[in-house]
Amino acid sequence: MAAPGRLVAFVTPHGFGHAARLGAVLAELPAGRARLEIRTTVPRWFFAAALPGVEFEHRAEAWDVGLVQRGPLEADLPATVAALAALFAPGAIERLAADLAADPPALVVADSAPLPIAAAHLAGVPSVLLESFTWDWIWAGYLGSEPRLGRWIEQIAPLADRATLRLRAEPCCGPARRRSV
Repeated sequence: MAAPGRLVAFVTPHGFGHAARLGAVLAELPAGRARLEIRTTVPRWFFAAALPGVEFEHRAEAWDVGLVQRGPLEADLPATVAALAALFAPGAIERLAADLAADPPALVVADSAPLPIAAAHLAGVPSVLLESFTWDWIWAGYLGSEPRLGRWIEQIAPLADRATLRLRAEPCCGPARRRSV
């Protein structure tokens, strides 16, 4: 029997809803068929509860910003712009691509995190993007208050299109750029 492949999952730390969705998808994988690595700042205990009995590696890494918030209903737009600049520092996609290429996974799965999708594409690794919206669609609503988000909308929107497969959850928010599965 062939050794199981490696699956690397990235999830936005913006709330536990994305992590819950990713956990539900990962829970459907056949046991023992993949070595699982989860990269997010969502705590390990969250996935341990969502994936009982499943062994996985957890790497506390941030690969998405989403929208920085001061509270549940108040966005911090300048902090969002600053966090995006830090995350997408020159060479960030290339460094992650080199990391993936050093030990190529069979698949990269990302929930609402476009940077890992771009890195997987660059590394030649198939990828799946799980989404119910894209951050560029969310940020567009804030352009009147924070025009610097326009730069990030232009940069991030095409990254999602590099996914081998895009799965758009229902209900979906925002326009689809291409046919969703």
